[in-house]
Amino acid sequence: MIVVVSDTTTIALAKEINADVIIMDEKAGRKKAASIGLRMIGLLGILLQAKRRRLIKEVKPVIEKLDAETDFYIGKSLESKVLLLAGEYRTN
Repeated sequence: MIVVVSDTTTIALAKEINADVIIMDEKAGRKKAASIGLRMIGLLGILLQAKRRRLIKEVKPVIEKLDAETDFYIGKSLESKVLLLAGEYRTN
């Protein structure tokens, strides 16, 4: 089961339990979390960690699936940076 909560709720809970890190992608939420000193990681960071730990072979197919099947948005510039970090960036 996946539970989606607001950025405000996530931040409040993280403060309450003294979380080491929170998962957050939304720009406004990340800005607020950073302003109060919370460490965070987004979905793309999690994908990079999963590849480094050999939990997934490639990041690109996951990004493509997210793009095709969800409302997750990643700009081309950020996608290129992530693929470069993952060692998957290819120029045509």
